[in-house]
Amino acid sequence: QYETLLPILQDRYKDRKFVVASDPEKRLQTLLAGESEESEKIRILNQFKDQELFAIDLNHILGGLNLVELSVHLTRLAEAVVLAAFSLAFSKRVKRHGKPKSLGGLDAKYGLFGLGKLGGEAIGYASDIEIMIIYADSGQTDHENPISNSEFFEGVIRDLNQIIETKRDG
Repeated sequence: QYETLLPILQDRYKDRKFVVASDPEKRLQTLLAGESEESEKIRILNQFKDQELFAIDLNHILGGLNLVELSVHLTRLAEAVVLAAFSLAFSKRVKRHGKPKSLGGLDAKYGLFGLGKLGGEAIGYASDIEIMIIYADSGQTDHENPISNSEFFEGVIRDLNQIIETKRDG
């Protein structure tokens, strides 16, 4: 309900900028580094995401960010959150199933790519975040009960989707 909120905020905060992390990936990694519990890291990640998103929104609503700047800030935040969630999900799967390996026994190479508006640095308020993992080999994990690399990375994506808390409506 920005039409109700905007007049109140403009009167009080018209010349104020709300602090947004200049390097959200570095800031989030610093916050997560001090924590060892997975559940606490997930809480910190989502709290950081929500607080940063709120500050970005306020800066935009109050006229401090144009649409290009808004997209840049939202994209940087999305990249930081997705990378941190991917790292948590990957670590969780490695603990459970071992590292994904190539058929030759080497660590399987992989890449995480942002598609659509994330890849084009054009995220807006209603943008979906589309990602794709490409991995190099159809090997399996190095666990006593191995799973295929495809099962491993599919599980990483499932876990990543559970780590990032989102609002589905509105």
